[in-house]
Amino acid sequence: LKEMAPKLEKEMKKAKEEMEKAKTEMKAMKTLVDGLDSDGLLIKKEGYKLEHKNGVLLINGKKASEGVYKKYQAVLDKYPTFTLSKTDDDFDMNLD
Repeated sequence: LKEMAPKLEKEMKKAKEEMEKAKTEMKAMKTLVDGLDSDGLLIKKEGYKLEHKNGVLLINGKKASEGVYKKYQAVLDKYPTFTLSKTDDDFDMNLD
């Protein structure tokens, strides 16, 4: 058991770091979704799909305007490729 302690400690530290990273990512995506909802570009209580890649943001399949892109550029620059989708019973976040 003594030999396992350092390995377990290392694994716990790694898990904590992964959880913090996930928490940061979720917070950034929530900020984006909340902003797009308040801008009237999606309704977060309903289903939606956001896709971002190659400098293009698609909101439910429609390309966001340059003004919208610039408004959320701080988040979009941090996550250059992602898909975020919500249905009535599912939420999926894929940050590539």
